[in-house]
Amino acid sequence: MNSIHSNFNILLDLPAYLGKKILFISEITPDRSKFYNWIPIKGLKQLVYQGLKAVDMAWTIVKTKEPYDIIIIFEHKPWYSILLYLVCAIKRKPTFFIVHGFQQTYKLSTSRTLGFKLLLFFEKRFKFYPIHLEKTDHDYDDCLKFYKSGIYMLTPLPEDSNERLAKPADSVLKIGIVGMIRPDKPIMPIIKILENYSSNDAEVETHIGTPFWQLPDELKKMAINLTDTTSSEQYNSFIKSLDIVINYYEKEHFYHRSSGVLNDAVNGGCFVIVPNYPLFKEQISNPVKVGETYENIEDIKRAIDKAIEYLSNNVVEFEKWRQIRTKEIILKDLSRQMLDVL
Repeated sequence: MNSIHSNFNILLDLPAYLGKKILFISEITPDRSKFYNWIPIKGLKQLVYQGLKAVDMAWTIVKTKEPYDIIIIFEHKPWYSILLYLVCAIKRKPTFFIVHGFQQTYKLSTSRTLGFKLLLFFEKRFKFYPIHLEKTDHDYDDCLKFYKSGIYMLTPLPEDSNERLAKPADSVLKIGIVGMIRPDKPIMPIIKILENYSSNDAEVETHIGTPFWQLPDELKKMAINLTDTTSSEQYNSFIKSLDIVINYYEKEHFYHRSSGVLNDAVNGGCFVIVPNYPLFKEQISNPVKVGETYENIEDIKRAIDKAIEYLSNNVVEFEKWRQIRTKEIILKDLSRQMLDVL
C-alpha cells in the first residue's frame, strides 16, 4: 500500500526499525467512478467520491487477515472518515496518522470543523497518535490542538532526488514561481512585483513553471517565461534551472501547513522566499538557513533584495539541510518517538 505522496513511501521500511508489523492505509483505492460520474452536482459528486475512498480504507482494515501490530494512515480527510475511525477503534491497534494540515483546513467549513473535532474525540479516547510534519503543534496559538502532540517527522525528500549541476559564475539570476495555480496559492500579486523588479546586484529573470493543462488564459497573454511542469521530469528539471523560488500562500489555507513545493525547491538547490508562517520558517531554517520570509505582499520586494544579498555573500549549505532529511535519519527518529508511546 503506497502513499499518494510518493516521498512518504519511505515509511514502508519502518517495520524494520520498529521491529513490528504495520498495516498501511492510503487514499489510493479502487476506481469507483461508476458510482459518482453520473452525478451532475459537483459538490455532491465530490462527497460521494471522498466518502467511497473512506469506506474502501476502512474495508482494507476489516478484510486484512495477516497479523499486524500497528496501523499507519498515510493520508485521509477527517470530515469523511467516521467509519475509518470506528474500525480502527474496534481493532484496538495503535493507529498513527500523518497530519496533512488538519489544523488549518478545519476552519474552512462547518463540515471540516466537525470532522476534525470527531478526530480529536477518537484521538483522546483511543490509541490514535498524530504524526506532525516539521514540528508539533505545542506552540500553535490560534487553533485546536491534538491531545497527544509529541510525535513529528521532517518532510521526506522526493524519491527521484538528484543533485543539481553547478551554474556558470556569470549566469543570470533566475527567480521562479513553481507549482499548481490555485485560489489558495495566487501568483498574480508576485508576478506584478517581479515584472517591475530590478536589482543592482544581479541581472534577474522571472520564470513560471506550472502544468499547462491548468494554465490560465491571463498568463498565456503575458510576456513571461513559461515552462510546462506536467510531468515529474519537467517539474524537477525546471526547479533545478532556478536560483530562487518564490511563492505566495494565503494565510487562511497555509498558516499551519508545510509545503511540498518548498521542500522540492530547497532539495533542488533553490533558495526560497515564502510567507512568515510557523512551518515554513521551520522548513527553511532547520538546520541551516535556506530561505527568506516576508510578512505580506508589500514586503516581498524587501525579501527578494535580502535573498539576493544573502546569495551574493554566502554559500547556502543545501547538503546540510538534506542530510537530516535522509530516509535513515527520518525513520530512526520517527521509530524512536513511536516506541516511546507504545
